[in-house]
Amino acid sequence: MFNKDTNLKWDEINHPHFNEFYLNKWIAESDMTDEEKKADPLFYVRSGYLKTYEWKEAWANFWKDTDDENKKKFLALPNFDWNVFTEITGIEPKEQTLVGSEVEVKVNGKVYKAKIIE
Repeated sequence: MFNKDTNLKWDEINHPHFNEFYLNKWIAESDMTDEEKKADPLFYVRSGYLKTYEWKEAWANFWKDTDDENKKKFLALPNFDWNVFTEITGIEPKEQTLVGSEVEVKVNGKVYKAKIIE
């Protein structure tokens, strides 16, 4: 994980969920901006439109929408590396708001608590 080997098995990792991650999202007519309505003059026929996000834009939306508990799961993944995470997602460490919070890390069946310091 994060470009390093781990001796953990899949079911030994506390995986984050991706419930709020979307590359395409339906935008209802009531949520459309005036600019979006001008760009798609037939929006009223469908009562909205399907918006497509670029990869890193989708990650930014996901990180904004997911809860702190799920963010902690990402930060507690084996070998977590902000540089690798940022390269993949575009999410910068300064954007996270979990400094000072505790996470649980499971290694070889043992649970350890760690405090996020930066």
